[in-house]
Amino acid sequence: MNFKKLLAFTFASLAMGNVASFAQITPIDQCNVKDMTMCGSDLYVATNEGYLIFDTKVGETKEMKTVGNLTSIIAKDQSDLWYIANLGMSSTINHVKGTETTTYSVANGAIKGGQYADYSAKGLTYGPNNTVWFGAYGFFHKFDGKEWTNYTCPASNFGRIYYKRFAFDSNGTVWVAGKDQQKNATFGEFDPVKGEQTPVACDFADNGVNSMFVDANDNVWIGTDSKGFYKYDGSTFVNYNKDSDANIDVTIKTNATVGLCQAANGDIYYAFNKSLVCFSGDYMVVAGTVANEDHPRDIITCLLPYGEYIFIGTEQTGVHCYNTTTGEITQVADGTPVVSAISNVNTDKAKTSNAIYDLSGRQTKNLLKGQIYIQNGQKFFNK
Repeated sequence: MNFKKLLAFTFASLAMGNVASFAQITPIDQCNVKDMTMCGSDLYVATNEGYLIFDTKVGETKEMKTVGNLTSIIAKDQSDLWYIANLGMSSTINHVKGTETTTYSVANGAIKGGQYADYSAKGLTYGPNNTVWFGAYGFFHKFDGKEWTNYTCPASNFGRIYYKRFAFDSNGTVWVAGKDQQKNATFGEFDPVKGEQTPVACDFADNGVNSMFVDANDNVWIGTDSKGFYKYDGSTFVNYNKDSDANIDVTIKTNATVGLCQAANGDIYYAFNKSLVCFSGDYMVVAGTVANEDHPRDIITCLLPYGEYIFIGTEQTGVHCYNTTTGEITQVADGTPVVSAISNVNTDKAKTSNAIYDLSGRQTKNLLKGQIYIQNGQKFFNK
């Protein structure tokens, strides 16, 4: 949305007595991103001010809502979405259905479990049978379309466990991950029928879990604060980090992981600080960075895979988009359709030429150590 359109919208809103939020929320290329989700070609972005909906094909913000500091957002479409607003010592879980918004909280009696049952709530996730899940301090909750069921997290030596990540496999198992007050991690499975939780012993128990997903083969992937990431096949953990046996980019200096996810081509992506990292199984390499001269301290807060793209949420410069085919990172902004902006690099020559190309499809002779290049259609890692 350009400035003239934004100004016109603002005056129209004022005239109708509806200062709705559109003019008050920071634009998509400047906002502090907390979470993201996708419906069709619409990108839903949760920020520290509210949420916005961005049409990635048209390149325009469709809607903005000032609803407070959000921690999570999920959506089926523009008329059916959920978000969590952080109120400090409590939270509200909000369901937008058409023009109506229903708010659930301990304060209004909708969330059971006591004073802290909605404290610092996070991890909104759709589950089987159209259920909705989230975690809070000492509790996690499931909504079946009519009412909430609350479950108590187990206690550790350092207080109640706080589940903030949920994932579901094809067998109906609910995988849960979180930490206690001393940031010691917990990971396990939950049987929603029996209401039983079974912890799984892991060697990242002294580390926080910040991301988790289940792949097509029911492997559980877990991202940690400082021990890299893990793949769990139901019996064995495999740890991947900067000291692994795979070919590792020499610029990866930390085992911190943020936003662990899987692209459509099967590659694993995560972020640390300002860098996006790709793990193919054979190599681990920095795919790109988001910081620039104006924002040298910008950091990545979350990732969202969508087809051949990885959307990148940041703390200072809003949303960026990485094209896994071309290797291009483009900042998402009003006035620029995302698809046309990031599909302007032709990599056809790199598929057949004996010359060497970088991941963006540009021919090069200056090969950098610890980077991936393409020759005769094959990627190789330059040691």
